Amino acid sequence: MARYIFLAAAIVIFAMFAQRLWRFRKTNEGEKRGQRLATHGLEGCRQLLLLVKALQRHRGLSSGFLAGDPTFAPAMSKAQAELDALFISFAPIARGESDMTWPCFTYNEWIMLRHHWDVLKVDLETLSVDQNIARHSKIVDQMLEWLAALGEARLALAFPHRLPRGLALNYAHRLPALAECLGQARAIGSAAAACGSCPAATKGKLIYLASRAESLLQRIGEPAGHSAGAIAISAAKRLIQVIRADLIESQQISLSATAYFDQASRTIDAIFVWIEEGAGELERTLHWERPLTA
Repeated sequence: MARYIFLAAAIVIFAMFAQRLWRFRKTNEGEKRGQRLATHGLEGCRQLLLLVKALQRHRGLSSGFLAGDPTFAPAMSKAQAELDALFISFAPIARGESDMTWPCFTYNEWIMLRHHWDVLKVDLETLSVDQNIARHSKIVDQMLEWLAALGEARLALAFPHRLPRGLALNYAHRLPALAECLGQARAIGSAAAACGSCPAATKGKLIYLASRAESLLQRIGEPAGHSAGAIAISAAKRLIQVIRADLIESQQISLSATAYFDQASRTIDAIFVWIEEGAGELERTLHWERPLTA
């Protein structure tokens, strides 16, 4: 009798151990799959951010050029060549995302977006400043939508309890939105400075962009110490002051287009440094190894 009791107990213990082992393996497989998706998503975000940054810069340079400042032409041509290369290098990521069960965007959508860029290059010198900014901004907006979708689906939802609060949201949405807000202000302000005047309609756009940038800064929050975030926020606040004092409130613009463009570019570059710092933190967090215990 004791023998049968011992055998039954052994079977129960073995079954419990096998169940725990099965659960551990399933959890471990899920972790690995989540990490693969997160790695793909993070690389897609990084490449999209490079495209967004380059397209924003080209928008500013071409707006200054179309407003009548020929000194923007050499840098504009260089930015255009950089964008062509970035569009080509993004193709494998677009194919990989298109093959996902629930893609954030498809390869055909990517091809269509690249077509819009090719058409914009052809039409560029026939456009007004406003048309140029609108055409660039439409492409940037689409990229930012994909970036936010990748950040949510591949990063924030992959390990919802592992990531620090707001990290993925700031990385893939709030900070890129801030860079785009100031990027539009760079393009509009550069054109105004090149003309030497700021019409009422232009002032209205700059007032809106300055207010939106301040609102985004409040939602992003104040980083501690002398981090990349603190440097970017300080630069953004100074740029907003310049927009208000030298463009919106000034009767006649004395600030040169090149000087304004350079200051705005340094600010936006600082924001992208902060974004990349966030990418490093995401990468370290997402590749944290769970202890191998059953």
